[in-house]
Amino acid sequence: MLTAALSIATSVGSPLRGSRQKMLLGSQPAHPLRVNAGINWLAAETNGGSTSTPQQKAEMEVLAEMLERQNPCPAPTATPSLLDGEWDQIYTDNPAGITFGNGRLMRRKLLGPFTGRVTQLIDTSATSAHYRQRIQTWAGLLRGELRVDVSATSPSTWAVRFDRFTVKVLRVPVRWRSAAYEGTWTHTYVDADMRIMRAQRAGGEGAGFMFILRRRR
Repeated sequence: MLTAALSIATSVGSPLRGSRQKMLLGSQPAHPLRVNAGINWLAAETNGGSTSTPQQKAEMEVLAEMLERQNPCPAPTATPSLLDGEWDQIYTDNPAGITFGNGRLMRRKLLGPFTGRVTQLIDTSATSAHYRQRIQTWAGLLRGELRVDVSATSPSTWAVRFDRFTVKVLRVPVRWRSAAYEGTWTHTYVDADMRIMRAQRAGGEGAGFMFILRRRR
């Protein structure tokens, strides 16, 4: 993956630029806190990935892989203390629907002119893990929630199947639709505050996508 990222970057210039370029210097791995800071800056520069240039996408790929090579949690699907909770999505290389990102949170289209904050909620305390992706306006007045069935297939991987997407007003469901998707999500980096997840549709169809998330609570 890193070789591919560097190949892309070669066609548009050095993989990392500005202050981020210093992370490539020296023989020691860059400290995760420095890489995290670089990811936050780049996520803000690209509005959560929605305005990324090829160069910026290649930069983010390099930064993500710097963390992935130092992953402190080799078995995230068996480590609920690190996975469970609510996470803000701060960057993705799938820009569809994203309207805003500042390196701390992201907003995307919800319904008509309304946009909402994108979060992921994970609860592995039940027999089968519960996962929801939520798009929510201020104070939750309007909420869209995607429910996903997930099951661990390896220490770092989930098999996933989308169930339904429900729109709620004042938390009362007003409409819903089925969501047809099956695929594999791999947690490639997890610590107490950050998670990197790579998603691939079942059968390897289409491009895979990367999602970077920061713990909200």
